[in-house]
Order: sequence, then structure tokens, then C-alpha cells
Amino acid sequence: KTRMVHVLHEGELSEVIDYLGQKTPNIRIIPNGIDVPEINSKFYKTVNQVLFLSRLHQKKGLDLLLPAFKQVLDIVPDAQLIIAGPDFGMLGFVQDYIKNNELEKSINYVGTVDGQAKIDLLLNSKVFVLPSYSEGFSIAVLEALVYQLPVVVSTETGLSNEIKEYEAGKVIALN
Repeated sequence: KTRMVHVLHEGELSEVIDYLGQKTPNIRIIPNGIDVPEINSKFYKTVNQVLFLSRLHQKKGLDLLLPAFKQVLDIVPDAQLIIAGPDFGMLGFVQDYIKNNELEKSINYVGTVDGQAKIDLLLNSKVFVLPSYSEGFSIAVLEALVYQLPVVVSTETGLSNEIKEYEAGKVIALN
């Protein structure tokens, strides 16, 4: 007999209830956590830098992000998209898109980052974006929020309800 079912957010709770066919008293929402750094809220960002910080995987929505960012450049020509994270099969797609659309000056893939390099990206960016097709509870989104970045996430991101509720960014449809 199961004593407790651990879920990360309301979306997962709904999925478990749908799967079980009923709500049971032994389901608990316990979100992941992170260490909260001290941040100088007066840090001034001078570049229109958008940050995608996640593994480069088909489910992370890079196929949506890249064409959308190309449209952003029509409105904000000096915008920069930084793509950071390890390749999980999408790097070739990203590199081809950048080359085929002549976006080498506007989109930069920096690979896997951690430590101070990751902190610097979070501090220097103006917006964090993750248009994921499926996201349980994104530590990257949580970190972006801790670094006081507005976020743009899909409706399929585990924190999307809280982002809407606290007006911490935009929750977008997958289109």
C-alpha cells in the first residue's frame, strides 16, 4: 500500500488524480528548492539579452523559440539570445537555424554553464525563456525568478500557474 504520492506542482497533482480516477488524501505537493543567493537589486542590465538555460532537447521548444526570436529582432534589432546548456540532440538544428537565417550576430550558443558563468548569465539577462512542451518543475525557471528575471514559459511548465498568479512573467501557448 502506498503511504504517500509526491508531486511537484498542481499540474502533476491533476495528472495523478486523473490517472487514479479519484483524489486521495495521501497526495502531497512538495516542490523542489534551490539555494537563494544574495542579489544586488540595483544591478543594471545594459544589453537586451534573452536567456534560454536548459538542455538542448526536442521537448524544450527550441523549434518554437528560434522563429519567435527572429520576429523579436524585427522589433528589437539589438536583442541577443543566449542559448546555454548541454546538447541532447538539438544542437545541429540550432546551428543550422542560426546559419540559414544569418543570425550569427544575434544568437549565441555557449554550451553547458555552471558556477559563476551561470550566475553571470542570470545577472546579465533581461528575460528568461523556456517554451517547453513538457516541464515538471524547472529548476532553471526557479533560478531565473530568484535572480529577478521576468520569465516567458509555456503553459506546460510546472510553475506556470504561480507565474501567472504573481505576474512574474508571461505564460504562452505552444504556438
